Amino acid sequence: MYLPAHFQHTDPAHLLEVMQAHSFATVIHQAEGHVVANHIPLLVTAPTEANGPWRLQGHCAANNPLAALPEGASILVVFQGPHAYVSPRAYAQRESVPTWNYIAVHMQGTLNWVRDSAEQEATMWALIAHYDAAYLPQYDSLSAEYKARMLGAIAAFEISANQVEGKFKLSQNKSPADRLGVYADQQHGSADEQALARWMARLGLVE
Repeated sequence: MYLPAHFQHTDPAHLLEVMQAHSFATVIHQAEGHVVANHIPLLVTAPTEANGPWRLQGHCAANNPLAALPEGASILVVFQGPHAYVSPRAYAQRESVPTWNYIAVHMQGTLNWVRDSAEQEATMWALIAHYDAAYLPQYDSLSAEYKARMLGAIAAFEISANQVEGKFKLSQNKSPADRLGVYADQQHGSADEQALARWMARLGLVE
């Protein structure tokens, strides 16, 4: 993505926080000359060692074109964090243009299919534990036959990602007075605006 240096953000803990809070991601790939996007909830695991890969777990319908991709296919994953319009009214400098502040994380990696039935079950269990832990007792009580049919209707996968880009566009290119105006304007706005204001404060962009 277009990433000016002043908007680049590399703190792994912050990137993980954004991805976990906005884990309904866009998974993008090429198929038969077309660019295809799917919207899939993912389980994100940070690298366990320095410069190690990020691990993304998920699944799609077995008849989704994504499921036809070969092992090792290149994948782009987009996590869209909070975003909001910024009005020129918020700036101290009157001659300013409208813009949009936002947080996004892009990951590029390789696709690995989970084909072993026990590993498929483990992937499903991990996703349920993350998104709906209260359902686990009911899930665990399901018959083996039903679980087998359910797993047969999906394609479980992992994405190993080594290229990660974080863009935190929070008016870093503006004057302190302009940033303070944006912060004050968004502090009591929508949920996304308030989230952006909190990030501005956390990153020391306002005093």
